[in-house]
Amino acid sequence: MNTSRHHTDWQAVFAVIAAGVIVSMQVGKLPPLLGQLRAEFGLDLVLGGLVASSVSLVGGACGIMAGFAGDRIGARRALMLGLLISALGSFAGAFSLSTIPLLAARLVEGLGFVITVVCGPSLVTAASLPAQRSLALGLWSSYMPLGVTLGMLGALAVSHELLDWRGLWLAMGVLPLAAALLLPPLTAGVAQSPPRRFNAAVLRRPGPWLLAGCF
Repeated sequence: MNTSRHHTDWQAVFAVIAAGVIVSMQVGKLPPLLGQLRAEFGLDLVLGGLVASSVSLVGGACGIMAGFAGDRIGARRALMLGLLISALGSFAGAFSLSTIPLLAARLVEGLGFVITVVCGPSLVTAASLPAQRSLALGLWSSYMPLGVTLGMLGALAVSHELLDWRGLWLAMGVLPLAAALLLPPLTAGVAQSPPRRFNAAVLRRPGPWLLAGCF
């Protein structure tokens, strides 16, 4: 780390947390509306469950590779990319007319989610001093419950007929798009470590697979 840093960059920390919250809202927006989507698209319980859980499916399947990809292109660029992919998935979902496009859009949202959140801890670490790093990472850990809760609250607007679910998807697409465009510099004053090579030995370790299964 560059010794010129004398304080934690809280603006950067909270920008990363906000990005995590925004992509987590995409997770929480669907479950309260699953019954409505099942009725509109004629989904059975299996397909409905697949649409609802596809974000977690992508996370478990692609989390490790997303981490290595983020390391190769830089965490900030990967975070911005994840936000843009999340926005794309939400916009695509808003215009879905059948089950397959809806599921595909949800998978795209899941990809944006996992790319964003795997970069968060490294950016928070880079922006914080060692003495305040535990606090910063503790705040980062709130992104998922906070984002899912806000997404579910957003679904109440549909329940109260303030807008339809497609309008909610469009609104949820604007948020990550705006976050990507307004993303501030996140690693000023921090030395960048060289990208690490992918090590296939990681895939032979039981820990990552057990964590993916739990996820």
